[in-house]
Amino acid sequence: MFKIHYACCVNCHERRLLVVKKGYCQKCNNLLKPKNKRVKKISYAKKATGELELFYEIIAERGPHSEISGEYIVDPGPINFMHLLPKSTHRAFRLNKDNIIIGTAEEHHVFDCTSKLKLRLDPKWDKVFEKIDKLREEYKLSIY
Repeated sequence: MFKIHYACCVNCHERRLLVVKKGYCQKCNNLLKPKNKRVKKISYAKKATGELELFYEIIAERGPHSEISGEYIVDPGPINFMHLLPKSTHRAFRLNKDNIIIGTAEEHHVFDCTSKLKLRLDPKWDKVFEKIDKLREEYKLSIY
């Protein structure tokens, strides 16, 4: 094991604290050490899923109002569309219009981050959970 000690640096010939076995001081070691080459990340363009077009269709059919509170949504975007059944586990229902409801950004955050048991106690969310239960039954029938 190499012990750090004071001696003359092999490179600059000054008496300094040697930090490596080769006899270099810290300054010379940093200068001589090869720089880490940055690895360029390869970025891929995301494939279109068709969700955006579906969102526009839903807005045209249902209007820009939250289906939970009835609040008007000024500039609807992807944050205003909630998948009732998760896309990850219910892939067949990803583009199902019944699986998507319109809500405010705050309602979307509450729906994603709050316990579903707590939300079931709030009467404001009753329509949502009725729809979720109906969709789960429909999904069970579709996989058998």
